[in-house]
Amino acid sequence: KALAIGFAETAERIVAIAGRASPNPSAERAAWSARLADRQHPKPREDAPLHLGDGCTKFLTQGNLFVHFDCAAGRIVARAGVTGQIAWSVPLPRLSPAVERRNLSVKWRYRPIALLPVTNGASPALIAVANIEQHEIVAGLATGRVTGFVVERIDVPPDSSGRTARRTWGRSMAGDYATGAAIGDSSIAVVGAITRLLSLETGEVLARRASGGWRYGWLFGDRGTAAPVTIPHPSGARFVVGGAAGRLLAIDERTHQVVWSIKLDEAILSVVADRFATAAERDTARVFVTTRNRQMLA
Repeated sequence: KALAIGFAETAERIVAIAGRASPNPSAERAAWSARLADRQHPKPREDAPLHLGDGCTKFLTQGNLFVHFDCAAGRIVARAGVTGQIAWSVPLPRLSPAVERRNLSVKWRYRPIALLPVTNGASPALIAVANIEQHEIVAGLATGRVTGFVVERIDVPPDSSGRTARRTWGRSMAGDYATGAAIGDSSIAVVGAITRLLSLETGEVLARRASGGWRYGWLFGDRGTAAPVTIPHPSGARFVVGGAAGRLLAIDERTHQVVWSIKLDEAILSVVADRFATAAERDTARVFVTTRNRQMLA
């Protein structure tokens, strides 16, 4: 589906690759575009059933609450785990209104990237990261790109307090995309074409480092960077980042410097931390890497 929309100009080939040879590729292309145009859901009622489809699937549990993105309404929502009723909701920054001109239709929406718990503060909190997508439909052809992303911190009250959640800070980054985020002791790393370290307390951008991924984020397809991971170290946490350039590097959270890097022969697709390291092994924590040529490295 993503290929058929992203490369609609050559839909004849893509339909054949998908094993659905069509006698009318033009009609097939128009059908894909119509489906993309219909992806915007109406604003849900407060008692509407929970919907996590359409790529809006980042969620976590916070006590007795189920917290998730509500992409249609542009907000973060917490629901009671048993009844499904909304306990609190925090809106994301308002997006630009849709543009409709003759054969041109442009709409913006959020695409969740990460929803992470913050457990090392005085009170529980969440970090939400979402890309801002620009959907473009021109003369029946659909495409799009990522125009930026937002990072939001939401302080979450205890279940029994009766208080609602509140937005502590938010940052908007234009001209880049996010593929993942990781939380350290006092900062968060958000990876896109550029890796940014942000303060957990204020949201201030503390450092920027090249990630080794693509500079442009198309709506469909690989963007060239893997989600970061956090590994422990006696001197403080380290963020490990990899990308299409095949460079795996570790950024020290305290000094913001690259403390080591390794150049691989293939593009890096994913990085996973070894969660089974003991306290005595923390100075030699391992990460597992998968590459584009189907290798897994430790």
